[in-house]
Amino acid sequence: MVESIKKHGVLVPIMVRHVDNMFEILSGHNRLNAAKLAGLDVVPVIVLENISDADAWVYVIETNLMQRSFADMAHSEKAAVIAMQHSKLFSQGKRNDILAELNRLENPQAAGKDETFSQVAQKSHSDREVAEMYSLSKDTVARYLRINKLTPVIKTRLDNGDIAFIPAVTLSFLQEIQQQSLDKCMELNGFKVDMKKADVLRQFSEKGKLDDDSLYLIL
Repeated sequence: MVESIKKHGVLVPIMVRHVDNMFEILSGHNRLNAAKLAGLDVVPVIVLENISDADAWVYVIETNLMQRSFADMAHSEKAAVIAMQHSKLFSQGKRNDILAELNRLENPQAAGKDETFSQVAQKSHSDREVAEMYSLSKDTVARYLRINKLTPVIKTRLDNGDIAFIPAVTLSFLQEIQQQSLDKCMELNGFKVDMKKADVLRQFSEKGKLDDDSLYLIL
């Protein structure tokens, strides 16, 4: 990609939106990085105005799906994809519009072939239907839906291999502040979380007894 950009420049714009007087990239991270490596100071940009967080998330996830196969994604990315497919927040028409726009930007030569991508944007799916889409069991889909409820710091630990998949599912039942305390305790003390500890943490959390002291003792 870098050599192509050096010869021809960046032809496909990146997509951004305004967030707190800054720009957040929704599509085109790889193109931007390649442009920097190619020594370019300016790249074409499309600014999406008045776009909701939900719609922005659709752009990010669908871009990931276009660029990589589901199997190549990190656990947190798979969880986001499955949660989006499973969610009832996104209407059929809205998803189709976003997919069509991404298709036009990513593949200018494929204009008029949006129907291929519209097949991906289906209505809300049951666990069974989502499972069939990604060749997963219904139990695995349910686990990924739980994974999507983890805080960003715990998702990062899952993706990095600091926490195994099944214990991470159990940790998703902890409150957000408890997950943050867990991450801090692991960072400060070098602790690990196995399935047994995850079960105990969840039990203490559900009983309202999980504070910093009990968390430290459990770990």
